[in-house]
Amino acid sequence: MFTIAIVNRKGGCGKSTLATHLAAHFARQGAAVMLGDVDRQQSSRQWLRLRAQHPPRKVPPIASWVADPQHVLRPPPDASHVVLDTPGGLRGLELARVALAADVVLLPLSASLFDRDATLQCLAELRGLPRVAQGRCRLGAVGLRLHPQTAEAETLQAFADQAGLPLLGQLREHPAYQRCLERGLTLFDMSASPVRLTDLPQWAPVTAQLEVWRQACEAERRAERPLRALPARAPRPGSEGPASRLDPLESPPPPLGNVPALQRVLGILPELLSLRFSSRRGR
Repeated sequence: MFTIAIVNRKGGCGKSTLATHLAAHFARQGAAVMLGDVDRQQSSRQWLRLRAQHPPRKVPPIASWVADPQHVLRPPPDASHVVLDTPGGLRGLELARVALAADVVLLPLSASLFDRDATLQCLAELRGLPRVAQGRCRLGAVGLRLHPQTAEAETLQAFADQAGLPLLGQLREHPAYQRCLERGLTLFDMSASPVRLTDLPQWAPVTAQLEVWRQACEAERRAERPLRALPARAPRPGSEGPASRLDPLESPPPPLGNVPALQRVLGILPELLSLRFSSRRGR
């Protein structure tokens, strides 16, 4: 499963536009896609209800998952791609849970000074999380709602470079995005629209980089599988039957298997324990 979380502390920055378009792109590639709506406004869920009115042969279906920050670590297992649309103001334990569940966190950016400042604050908190610091949760940004004939694209690129944040692509402002959302569609679904020729190519570098990261995540998981299947201890000579017990002082320890993978698991152990104890206190 490949999980992408769309995160930005400001509302109205285009998180739902980015989430729905990525979900539609993966669905059109034949993936089993689930759009998880963590946002309290449930914008993505409303969009999915509109999408369900279209024939599946023309519009690939996308499954709905009404998540919340308390259960975002347990996405349903029957999807190959999960896109999480998160609420504004995400921080603290809720942000840590999202980063712990996601393979990629994408931050939608605009040219606004206030949006850039909020992005820097969120970025600093994300980089302090163990899973992000270890490179197991990748960070990227997408420029949204840029106006043509302005220097907004250059401003965003300079900002991303200075912040050390990969800028996957930049998308211009166009009324077609709003028209699509109101019908449960995306630009990827508009086969006869001239907007596909002008605006859809702007998505190419975004989806290409996400595919690179997806393959990297799959390779990492394959490398970790030996750790999940450590060989059992050999029985002590002379012991018989299932009732025999091993002497921990005489039995050799099992091999460590994939040592780098074990180190990565130990690296996120403090964060997992923090989430567990926090959830107990909340009960």
